[in-house]
Amino acid sequence: LCSSGQLTEDQLRCQICKNIFTFPVTLPCGDNLCKTCILREWGQSVHCQCPICEKEFNERPQLQPNQNLSKMANCLKRSKETLNRRIQERQGKMQDLRHTSRLNQEAADGKAAVGLQVFTDLKRILENGSDELLGNIKIRQVTAERLTERLIAELGQEVKVLMQSSGNVQELSSSDDHAHVLRSFSSINNIPAMKDWSDIGVQIPLYEEMVRKAVVEAVDQLQATFKKEEGKLKEAELKRVQKFKVNLTLDTQTADPWLIVSDDGKQVRLGDFKKFVPDLPKRFNPGGGVVAQQNFGFGRFYFEVQVMDMMKYDLGVVYESINRKKKITNSKESGHWILSLRKENEYKARASHEIPLSLTHRPQRIGLFVDYDEGLVSFYDVGIAEHIFSFNDCSFTERLYPFFNPVLQSCPSVIYIYIYEDT
Repeated sequence: LCSSGQLTEDQLRCQICKNIFTFPVTLPCGDNLCKTCILREWGQSVHCQCPICEKEFNERPQLQPNQNLSKMANCLKRSKETLNRRIQERQGKMQDLRHTSRLNQEAADGKAAVGLQVFTDLKRILENGSDELLGNIKIRQVTAERLTERLIAELGQEVKVLMQSSGNVQELSSSDDHAHVLRSFSSINNIPAMKDWSDIGVQIPLYEEMVRKAVVEAVDQLQATFKKEEGKLKEAELKRVQKFKVNLTLDTQTADPWLIVSDDGKQVRLGDFKKFVPDLPKRFNPGGGVVAQQNFGFGRFYFEVQVMDMMKYDLGVVYESINRKKKITNSKESGHWILSLRKENEYKARASHEIPLSLTHRPQRIGLFVDYDEGLVSFYDVGIAEHIFSFNDCSFTERLYPFFNPVLQSCPSVIYIYIYEDT
């Protein structure tokens, strides 16, 4: 802030307009007023009066600019403007933080609800599997017990018959009436036919097999449920970052001479020949590529790009200071975070070094999410809501520009990158 000596803010205000002085002038009486205010007050009059002390002047006085007062007034204006700007910046930041806090709360509540539902479903599967297993074991146990009881009852009946026959034999063996013994011999010798029990029994159920089968079924259900819920989580994650979607327009003045940018700035493709264009410092030549007009130095942003069946391309974000007069090479100083495709299916994540990626699905539409403050750059296969790769713990020191490069290949007429405005 500027120092205004012993003057207060009220002393730097015009007594007519009540605002801080603009071109202050001093009257012969010593009072100060804005030049435009006192001229408007006096109009065309020759005999003038000071509107503050009411001193009259016989002739229209010469107005003397008060340079010191003007400097202090201007300094105060600048100070107030600076303070107001800083207040607005901080109020805006407070609003952003509150908005982020709400988003964080919504994300936390949403993820907690989804997570709780997943665990509830998994718990239900385990409980149902456990109840079914115990029920099946009980059924097998009761069935075996009933069979055992029936066989024991049959054996009891046969034992009863045999004991009766044994009693008759015992009675005859102790009889002295030989004639009676001879008469009863045929009936004694006719023992009732009995069941052959040598191969009859009760097998103990294979409870171990039942448990194993139940566990396998439960695991299969858990895996199916987990896969289903995992898909929901992936979709939820993609929808979360899509909330930060921004509208991008390609900067034609940065495009490599081989590239053709559409009039709306949403498409870039390879041309059939190299154009003659000014080799501006910000143009990629011969580096290849083009950046968006928009750039970001804080917060989060997301955009999507249609790559169709391209066999080669580079997508990502780069620093403004990246060397645009040679091909991008991987180093800590280069300032790029890129997803690259070469040789139809050779995907790599490129920054300070290359990381080979193994993708089971060929992305047709790629989403890119950046959280500048968290140092995060993430790529998504939008078609299947699949996360491709993330650069974590990036220490950004410059503003980031979305970068696109349909790398030179054999069919330039059908190769293009399209930036989606809507998801």
